Amino acid sequence: MGVVVLMTVIPGAPMRRPEGQVGGNLPLIDSLLFIITLFFLFSGIAFGAAVGTVKGSGDVIKFATKTFAGLGGMVLMFLMISQFIAYFNYTNLPTVIAVNLAGILQNLAIGPLPLLILMTIVIVLLDFIMPGSVPKWAIFAPIFVPLFIRLGVEPQSVLAAYRIGDAPVNPITPLMVYLPFILTIAQRYDRKAGIGTLIALMLPYTVIIAVVWIILLSIWFGSTSRSGQTTSHRSRALYWRCCDSRLYAFAGGTAANKRVHAIPIYPCASTLYTPLRWHQSLSLRLLPYQG
Repeated sequence: MGVVVLMTVIPGAPMRRPEGQVGGNLPLIDSLLFIITLFFLFSGIAFGAAVGTVKGSGDVIKFATKTFAGLGGMVLMFLMISQFIAYFNYTNLPTVIAVNLAGILQNLAIGPLPLLILMTIVIVLLDFIMPGSVPKWAIFAPIFVPLFIRLGVEPQSVLAAYRIGDAPVNPITPLMVYLPFILTIAQRYDRKAGIGTLIALMLPYTVIIAVVWIILLSIWFGSTSRSGQTTSHRSRALYWRCCDSRLYAFAGGTAANKRVHAIPIYPCASTLYTPLRWHQSLSLRLLPYQG
């Protein structure tokens, strides 16, 4: 770790940017996966040498071969699941279902809190067939953010409800890309474990997390409404930027050159209390509502 710090901090070091800056897209960030791999490799060799299980280079190769042999099933499962996801997305069924459900919710003449709860439940159901956060948000944001603004609900409240519905189902949906890896780890402790075993194990947690978060959303929304903390409909531009399924809400001036203030949104069961990142590669600008 000291070597990595020295190769990053010292001026002219190879892991700094050519301009000499430390922030931004560093060579350090591009090499982070390799650095972490080397860190665990040397740590494992040192531990094995200390306890006597590693006595030479042959033992290192043997343990590495054994580890990769256990990942063979995961690689094969990745291939099959990736093909299924690709064909399923090719049919465009998830997008069609999401758009239709969003249209149904938009036409319901109910209050803001019931509509928020219904939207959260719809997101939970859609997460089974569309696990990605960004595709669902790209469909729902242009419809529901202006709708809830007209109902006096802040855009960050809509995003909070969306993230509550987006998080709980991830461990049990067969379309989650990390499911083969989780299954491989589970099979180390139970050779008979399968996808059904994982879903049955995680289903109670999914239900409890979803119910508790919806209750907390209702209490929080009700308390803020009673205290008069509602949306101020000033003429401001709203920016939504997303990266790696973590979302940020931005509120700033209407001019692009004005300073943009970041408002982090935290109520996601899988990323609770984690600072959410933003990226400029994908952005959706919503016109300010004149209230």
